[in-house]
Formats: sequence, structure tokens, C-alpha cells
Amino acid sequence: MDALILGGNSPHNKEWVQQLRAALTPLFATVATHDYAHWASGGSTIEFDHELRAIQQELRPLQDFVVVAKSAGVLLTLKGMADNTVRPEKVIFMGLPLGYIRQHNLEHEFESWLKSLTEPILVIQNAHDPVGSAAEVDRYLRTILSPSLITFVELPGDTHDYIDLPKITTLTKDFIS
Repeated sequence: MDALILGGNSPHNKEWVQQLRAALTPLFATVATHDYAHWASGGSTIEFDHELRAIQQELRPLQDFVVVAKSAGVLLTLKGMADNTVRPEKVIFMGLPLGYIRQHNLEHEFESWLKSLTEPILVIQNAHDPVGSAAEVDRYLRTILSPSLITFVELPGDTHDYIDLPKITTLTKDFIS
């Protein structure tokens, strides 16, 4: 099995993506990553349609893959899955940005993306993530998705950073087994 890692919107995620790649490499045949265009150009926000086209290049050599995504990468993955351009076997989401979704009035679109899911998902959320607490995200997802699709794990923390790479690696290993 292979993996594709997608970071969050901020350029500081680039380093995190590489650290996560190193941590997850023993679990997968291939671990691909994707750098968003706005990270290099200095733009402020991810352009979903452009990035989905670019991601298709990273996906070409991958066989039976898992997407591991954080924050904006979660939204990008769900949009790609709903559009049928990204077809993973399983997905692992960290830092689901519920606050961002609500702030930008994306709830209807986000809900329709979620409803199109048939793949198992692991959601890892910090207890007090400022973009969506674990309790809030868990409650929200369970009103939309079948409980049989979701594995939800709350980590301690009050940031939108997901830096406990040994724990994330263990959770990933258990989920893909």
C-alpha cells in the first residue's frame, strides 16, 4: 500500500509534511507528498481545482493508496473524492477545520462531500484545536456519517499542530492493518 500526504494551507506545513513522510515511510511501499503552488508563489490560499489537477500527477505511480491529510488538505481530499479524481482505499484526517468551514460558509458543500464517502476514515483531532475541538468535530461528523466509517481519536493539545509523530504513526499503522 502507498500513501499521499497533504498538508494544511500554511507554508509552515511543508516541514511537517516532510517530517510525517519520514515517520510513515516504514509503513508504506511509497510515500508521496504534494507542495501547494501558493507555498512557492507567496499566495495566501490554496486553490482547490488547481491543486486537484496537480495531485493527479503524484497519484499516477501509486497503487492502493491512503491519503493522510491535515486541515485544508482534508478539504482538498474530500472535494477530490466527491469529484472522483482522488480514489484512496482509506483516509486519515488531522485537524479537520470545522471553524474554517463555518467561517467561509462551506458547510453545505462540505456535508455533501462527506455524504459521498464510502471509504473508512480515521480522524485525529486535538482536544482543544482552535479550528475545531475534538468533541465538536466528533459530534458533527457523527451526525453526517455512518459510525461504521469513522474511527475517531482525540489527542491532547490546544493547537492546530499535529506533532506527536510517534502516536500518529502508531494510529496509522493500526488503521491500515
